[in-house]
Formats: sequence, C-alpha cells, structure tokens
Amino acid sequence: MNKFEYVIGIDQSYKRTGLSLSYKGELVDCFSISPETSEAIYDARKYISNNIYQWLKKSVSECQLEPSKTICLFESIRMFSRGFLSMDYILKTGALITNISDIMREFDIQCYSVDTRAWKSVVVGTSKPKDNQYKINPAKWPTICYVRDNLKIDHNKILILEKKKKNGTINIKGNYYSVNDDLCDAICISLYPFKENAKNMKKLEF
Repeated sequence: MNKFEYVIGIDQSYKRTGLSLSYKGELVDCFSISPETSEAIYDARKYISNNIYQWLKKSVSECQLEPSKTICLFESIRMFSRGFLSMDYILKTGALITNISDIMREFDIQCYSVDTRAWKSVVVGTSKPKDNQYKINPAKWPTICYVRDNLKIDHNKILILEKKKKNGTINIKGNYYSVNDDLCDAICISLYPFKENAKNMKKLEF
C-alpha cells in the first residue's frame, strides 16, 4: 500500500451511508447521506454516489484533499447475518460499493475494505456488544461511546431529533434523539488505518 495521509471511511447503507475523513489520525470531516425512503434502489445508489462525488470535488478544490495521499476504506460486506446467507443483501450492497468505488477511482483514490470486528477491536477496543439503558442496539453502543468520549466532535452531528419517544432514543432537555450510529461507524473506520495494530485491509479490485 502506498503511503497515505488521508483516509475516507465509509459505512455503506441504502438507508443511511456514513462518511468520514481523517488526516494523519485526526478527524477532519464527517456527514451522512440519507436517500428518500420512497426512492428505488437504483435511484438511492445514484443519490448517494452523487453526494459523495460533489463532496470529493469540493474537498479536492477547496480543502486541499490530495488524492495521491488518500485511500477509501469500506466496511466489508457481511456474508452471513444472524446465521443466514442473504444473496439479496450481498448483491445490493456490492452494487452500492461498486458505485462509490467508481467515484473514488475518478479521483485516483484507491479503495480497500476491512472486517467489522477488525476495526472495532483496534479502534473501539472491543467488537462485543454491550447493553445500555437507552435500548440502543448493543452492537452499536461501544462505538457510539468511543466517539462520544474520545473525539472532539459536535454531538449534534451524531444526534437526530425525533418526533416522539421510542426505543433507542435519548432524552435531552425534554427532546428525544436517536444516535447516528452509521456515522459513528464511519468515523472509526476512517481512523483504523492510522492505528498501530491495523491490518487485514483488503484492496478492492473490480
């Protein structure tokens, strides 16, 4: 792998794709992309890809992002979920990764993938789920806590205002918020390659 200084971390999903940029191990930027729920799968892929393209274009021209010193790191596709093989999930997620990878290649940014357990163990410190009082997905909770407690980030970036109380929401001054766990994942993915014990990143070739 060529020497890099920037890492774009992506937690891909049709519901909400998280994207984060880190420079030499420090968080620089992060946001998420949420297509309209009524959009067809193709339109959702196009929406996500177009947003990433515009962000890259702006980052290269205005934020001095250097493609030659940048890699993009995806979370690896889960081959099995709860013991089942979902070909539909694999095909749809693979198509989304391919679309985003094509955008990265337009900017000469090489793409890699990393297993969920690998980045969680190295960055967060554990890949095991943890129960919590808010009934947030236990598999997501350790990563959320890591981002909350260790990174200088505006918490409004990872909080989403909800209309009413429901499982997984947090009450803050009378308002209920859910946590953007996809963005938290993307942030940690972008930090992973800078860690001493980082390994097992697989180069994507399409």
